[in-house]
Amino acid sequence: RHLRDIQRQPADLVSPDAADILHACQPVIDESRLQRLLGRGFLLSQVIERWQARAIWVVSRADANYPRRLKARLREDAPAVIYGCGDMRLLDSGGLAVVGSRHVDDSLIDYTMRVGRLAARAGRTLISGGAKGIDQAAMRGALEAGGNVCGVLADSLEKTTMNREHRNLLLDGQLALISPYDPSAGF
Repeated sequence: RHLRDIQRQPADLVSPDAADILHACQPVIDESRLQRLLGRGFLLSQVIERWQARAIWVVSRADANYPRRLKARLREDAPAVIYGCGDMRLLDSGGLAVVGSRHVDDSLIDYTMRVGRLAARAGRTLISGGAKGIDQAAMRGALEAGGNVCGVLADSLEKTTMNREHRNLLLDGQLALISPYDPSAGF
């Protein structure tokens, strides 16, 4: 937020005039601490390289391709960074959000799968959290009906994208998975 207030972006922290920007950040964060954090750039580049090998992308609020709908709805509360895999355009398509309990009986699972199929047939992207139970049932119903799904994960994005079934759907452009958390972090 402070960078925006001084009309700068995160990328400016590694620009030729970075020293002036670091000094301007002093009221918010200690300049020496920020320099130490920026010094970790090599480690960060290695991690990003590993994610890219798994087709995981990273987008910040300052990037032009940050999901417009997310930024418009959440404003200041929109995550500063989103990690994801799959077709980013699904994030701006709108749709039907379905979330629910993890522990439900089979009749609710069947009902929720039908809701997912209906969303797919109506041409709506289904948005859910990817958790067991209702979330996964809705997503599975939409995907089986040929629809598009956006999963907003609290669990490990890296682990989820390595699942063979998900991988094929991600490559086909039918599924996008995102998370505001480190891709290797678990739930």
